[in-house]
Amino acid sequence: MPTRIALLEDEISQAKLVEHWLTQAGMSVVHFDTGKAFRAGVGHAAADLVIID
Repeated sequence: MPTRIALLEDEISQAKLVEHWLTQAGMSVVHFDTGKAFRAGVGHAAADLVIID
């Protein structure tokens, strides 16, 4: 099972870059672009690591 990462990043280009790096390393990434979306989404699925910008 891959490491699950929740990524909170409001700048789409940065989020895509970080998501690319992490998925290339074999991790599973869920991106949130607002704090509200993050709070709603993280409550439904566990993450091994949270990256907040």
